[in-house]
Amino acid sequence: MQSLDALVARAASQSAPRPSDRALNAELVPYQQANTQKAIWQIVNSVLPLIICTYAAWLASADYLWLSIALAVVCGWLLLRIGCIQHDCRHYSFFANRNANDWVGVFCSGFSLIPYLWYRRIHLQHHAVANDLDWRGYDIYSNCLTVEEYQALSPRRQLTYRIMRWPPILFFVLPPFAMLVLFRFPFDTPKHLKKERRGTQWTNLYAAALVALFVLAFGWRFLWFYFLSVSIAAALVFGINYFHHQYEASRWFRHGSANSSRMALEGSSYVKLPKVLRWFTASLCLHHIHHLRPRIPFYNLARCQDEVAAFREVPVMTLRTTLFAKHLHLWDEEHGRMVSFGDLSNAGAAQLAASQSAP
Repeated sequence: MQSLDALVARAASQSAPRPSDRALNAELVPYQQANTQKAIWQIVNSVLPLIICTYAAWLASADYLWLSIALAVVCGWLLLRIGCIQHDCRHYSFFANRNANDWVGVFCSGFSLIPYLWYRRIHLQHHAVANDLDWRGYDIYSNCLTVEEYQALSPRRQLTYRIMRWPPILFFVLPPFAMLVLFRFPFDTPKHLKKERRGTQWTNLYAAALVALFVLAFGWRFLWFYFLSVSIAAALVFGINYFHHQYEASRWFRHGSANSSRMALEGSSYVKLPKVLRWFTASLCLHHIHHLRPRIPFYNLARCQDEVAAFREVPVMTLRTTLFAKHLHLWDEEHGRMVSFGDLSNAGAAQLAASQSAP
């Protein structure tokens, strides 16, 4: 694995054209233009509904618990959208002004519970190693083992790998734990990154102050509503991140075997969602474009998909086929496809049967 500086430099270099990608890059440049009015409107139409839904849930909580729970689900989706705004700020794509991106990114951290500086570094690393079999990080949501690597593990480590990717654990247990507990500590931040470590502490204080403010406004009943909304948002954030790179048509490459365009277009998903879900996910279902050009703000992604001819040939996934991908946990390098544990067991059984039937 390369050094942190090398990873970050590689991710940052995605903003510069490569000779092999020059024609496509030239087409994408106009979509990188940030629009301040659009950006501000995205903030308003995300934060204001969140406050309104929270107030409505408080009014309903005494007599209509079911309605309060339904509103908590809506708030979870709105927190996801605010997290998507923070995500674009990390790439300095949401606003044209770099400082504006940083300030809004920090503002969003109190809602998303994701420390801005810490996740900016982690996310740059993700862009540097995405779908590169020789540069993989430790994030289980955007990385997987190859079949050979899995088979080389001890039985105990194979069991651990399978448990960590069991859907209830992967999508409903680990995400809230990471969001509410792990992200509260700079456990993997190098000691010399003091500003980043302080940023995590300030995020905790900022989030605590927001919660205290809402408790003062709505009472202690707000807490159960808050934890439910955050847990839903966490499941969505981590789940979507998983499906962005581990799906049926996904491709993984050895380092240097493919250029950046191919790795982005074949290794990042394009999920065709209903308009309402595309709004809540801030068009990041067009993840192939995002990985190709991270500097395109999410409010330009849909137009880019519709107008650039190169994107019409990208495999399209539906919500149903995306959910099916929850069973795909290994990259079969020999056959060039994602497989499930069941596929591996069936292949082993077929191989054993063939060997036993041989004369």
